[in-house]
Amino acid sequence: MKKSYNTFVAMIAETEKANVIYQYLKQNNFNAIDYSDLLRFQWVQVISALDKFMHDLILAGITNVYLKKRPITPALKSFKATNLHNIIVDFDSSKSESERLSSLQQLIIEANSFKSFQKPEKIAEGLACIWEEAQKWQKISAQMKRDERQVKTELSNISTRRDQIVHESDYQAASLGRQNIIEGDTKIAIDFIKKLGKAIYECVK
Repeated sequence: MKKSYNTFVAMIAETEKANVIYQYLKQNNFNAIDYSDLLRFQWVQVISALDKFMHDLILAGITNVYLKKRPITPALKSFKATNLHNIIVDFDSSKSESERLSSLQQLIIEANSFKSFQKPEKIAEGLACIWEEAQKWQKISAQMKRDERQVKTELSNISTRRDQIVHESDYQAASLGRQNIIEGDTKIAIDFIKKLGKAIYECVK
């Protein structure tokens, strides 16, 4: 699971490099071009990093359940993947250990391939497969030293803005004008997702 978190941290670090280009264009007054898309790129990428982190974390967590390093959760028992529970709890002597593990991981990847873990409720749903905690967001928020409602609201707002950038190119439907994006807001969003990812990892590792 540590590898999943390290990949998340590395992805965000790579994303933040785009800000070097943004600062160069800003400081050298390249006003003939709109370089605000460098901020939008970072906004989208940081949510993508969170989504990938969740997919990787769930895969690692369920793998550890199979390896008996974590307890099986009620949600995992009803996980929507054909034969997943049987692979975890039953021993099939006709297959080698590596074959059973490979089959398990492929089923998890396929079952989650259409899912997106960027909204609070979807993150809680995914974590339920590896973390038997009734008050997940309360625990995550406490790890961040933040109020639960504020954390969930901030994540929802960051995710909604990401959707506007990706699906609407950040244009307002009524005026056909593009929404303004502020460097400070982008930094706040990135810092928040960093802290959220760390808090999730600390809670479930």
